[in-house]
Amino acid sequence: MIPATGTPYTGRASRRANGAIFCLLTIAMLVPLFLFAVHPASAQDDIERTAPRCSYSPYVSRVQDYANLVTSADPFVGNPNAPVTVLEYIDPNCSHCKHFHPVMKELMERYGDRATFYVVPFVIFPSSLPQIEALYVAAAKGKYYEMLDAQFDAQTPGGLDVDELTALAVQIDIDPDWLEDRIAQGRHQQEIANRRREIMGLGIPGTPALMINGRFITDLSTATADCIGSLIEAAASQSH
Repeated sequence: MIPATGTPYTGRASRRANGAIFCLLTIAMLVPLFLFAVHPASAQDDIERTAPRCSYSPYVSRVQDYANLVTSADPFVGNPNAPVTVLEYIDPNCSHCKHFHPVMKELMERYGDRATFYVVPFVIFPSSLPQIEALYVAAAKGKYYEMLDAQFDAQTPGGLDVDELTALAVQIDIDPDWLEDRIAQGRHQQEIANRRREIMGLGIPGTPALMINGRFITDLSTATADCIGSLIEAAASQSH
């Protein structure tokens, strides 16, 4: 549940209609993409194992051009000039993503001087489309990660509707009417669709998925900050 903060915000009567229209439009555009299956890539020849139950996947090939998976417009945490790039792919309605999120935040705090961290939305559930739109909208105010934290805290089966997203906007000091209008406009629909198609091509089995300098970690359900941190430190040392 969303913790109560300040004065409750009452949405306009048109909010649910706008949200419904947005969902219909974006789902219609993205349905063909959901039909593609994820095909595991060939095994890697050089598998590094630095800690028990925390290793790089032998089933997903290393992404050589991983730097091209993000742009200067993507929100990040850490040192943009660091030798290590960490990408996490999430869906805001993925319960495993919510479970792993505290580990990711701890990694950002510990290794922000040695790595650049990106958390990239990957549509798994159609109900997540307006939530991902809200993330991109919040990014324009420099509050992408605040919105992501709020969405995970408020995660509920079936996803969050526009009323709930505007309530989160109030929590993080974003004008709720401004957020609602931009969600309804669906300014990032094509970007969301293109990115989903791109991520599908990487061969990841689902979310959350974590990549360090182009290499995916095999099992985040058992991974700790210490375990993943050892891989970040190894990647940083190899870059010198």
